[in-house]
Formats: sequence, structure tokens, C-alpha cells
Amino acid sequence: MENKHSANTNVGNNSSTDNVSKVSETISDTFTDVKDATVEKLSDVKDAVVDKFTDIKDAVADKLSDVKDAVVDKFTDIKDAAADKLSDAKDAVVDKFTDIKDATADKLSDAKDAVVDKFTDTKDAAADKLSDAKEAVVDKFTDIKDATADKLSDAKDAVVDKFTDTKDAAADKLSDAKEAVADKWSDIKDAVKK
Repeated sequence: MENKHSANTNVGNNSSTDNVSKVSETISDTFTDVKDATVEKLSDVKDAVVDKFTDIKDAVADKLSDVKDAVVDKFTDIKDAAADKLSDAKDAVVDKFTDIKDATADKLSDAKDAVVDKFTDTKDAAADKLSDAKEAVVDKFTDIKDATADKLSDAKDAVVDKFTDTKDAAADKLSDAKEAVADKWSDIKDAVKK
């Protein structure tokens, strides 16, 4: 009987050992599964964070590129507008000087013709009219001189007024452009801060 009982004890012990081994394997497998799942989740989280930072970096780079392009475009527009205004001012001044030169030439030609006519009339007049003719020529030269002086003074005033208007308009345009750039830059800075 003892042998029989001994044999049963060994069988029972063998069975207990197998059960403990199976439980141990199950616990080990469970911890391995948990560890693998945790590592996989952490890897997914890491990948998601890296992707998100990459997206943010790309978005910020795009925004900064857009801001740079907008500022460059705005400065190009301002430069072109200023160049156009200065070109218009130069053309207006050149035209005004051409008009003054032409008007002065016309006046001098008229004065020359009038003097020639007057001398012809004086030459043909009787000797007793020479004194009157001399006074008439002196009066005519005085009138011509005064008229020419008045015309040149008017022309000078017109040119000064034109230069003053052009300078004021250019100053206003450049001031407006500066304020527009300052406002745009402020908007850009505020947008980047957000």
C-alpha cells in the first residue's frame, strides 16, 4: 500500500508542479503581452508627437515664408509707386521748363520783330519825327523789358509752386507708404505671436 500511496503522491506532486508551471507561464506571458503593448503604445505616442511637432514646424515655416513674401511684395509695390511718382514729377518739371523756354523764345522773337518794325517806321519818318521816334523806341524797350521781367517772374513762381506741390505730394505718398508698411508689419507681428 505504501508504494501505491507513494506513487499517487508523486503523481499528485507532478500535477501540482505542472499547474504551477502553467500559472507561471500564463503570468509571464501576460506580463510580456503587457510589456509589448506598452512599448507599442509608447512608440505610437512618440511617433504622434514627432509628427505633430513636424506639422507645427512646417506650418510655422510656411507662415514665416508667407510673411516674408508679403513684406517683399509690399516693399516692391512701394518702391515702384515711388519710382512712378518721381518719374511723373521729373516729366512735369521738364515739360514746365520746356514751356517756359518756348514762351520766352516767342516773347523775344516778338520783341525783335517789334523793334525791327519800329526802326523801319522811324527810318521812313520825316526828320522832325526822329525825336518822337526815339522816345517811342525807348518806351517800347521799357515795355518789352517790363513785360519780359513780369513773364520771367511769373514763370519762376509757377516753377517754384510746381516743385512745392510735387515735393508735398511725394512727402505725403512716402509718409502714407511708411504708415502702411508699419501697420502691415504690426499686423504680421501680431499674427505671428498668435
